[in-house]
Amino acid sequence: MTIPVWVLLAFAFWTLITLMMNVGVYRWYHIFTQRRQIKDFPADRVEGSDFYRRAMRAHVNCVENLPVYAALALVIYIAGI
Repeated sequence: MTIPVWVLLAFAFWTLITLMMNVGVYRWYHIFTQRRQIKDFPADRVEGSDFYRRAMRAHVNCVENLPVYAALALVIYIAGI
């Protein structure tokens, strides 16, 4: 595999880690300690601490940029650069 493909895999892994380790831990902690219910996390608005809002934005930024980088990595891979 080429370097762009390895970086693409690393970026995808980073996107998942950002979701699981930041957003997931925050949500499940609040659910298991009965501070909030699972339905209290709406998808259309972000509520919570500054850390949680920043983690959500970081994850969304990764999700928005991953397809762009994937397209670039695919072109580089096909072109053999």
